Amino acid sequence: MPDPAPLDAAKALAPARTRDVAWRENAAYRYGWALFDAGLHWEAHEVWEAVWMRAEPNSRERSLLAGLIQVANARLKARMGSARAHERLMAIAGRHGSEVWPEGEPSAPCMGVSDAAYRALLITNNAK
Repeated sequence: MPDPAPLDAAKALAPARTRDVAWRENAAYRYGWALFDAGLHWEAHEVWEAVWMRAEPNSRERSLLAGLIQVANARLKARMGSARAHERLMAIAGRHGSEVWPEGEPSAPCMGVSDAAYRALLITNNAK
């Protein structure tokens, strides 16, 4: 069994409150991106979940993180060969993105992620 200590340490870096304006100082959030970019989707999901839990209910941050968690899960399912689960999770991620960037409203970035960058994650069929 893998040592859970590194992930536990990364999750412990999540600040008491997840805020859009402080994303650069949110070491857990940024570490989640490093894991995601390295193709460690399950691990990214685990770290981002700790950050998500500290976001205000119904906030853009919470919706963004929920979407990122689903994208990470979808990529893991794609790598495992579960196309149906991948498609279902990507659809859920798309709905979360629509909560962050409602159609017809200005599309300000959230936690350093633009609407266009998020949408690119949804169409990228990369299970890396």
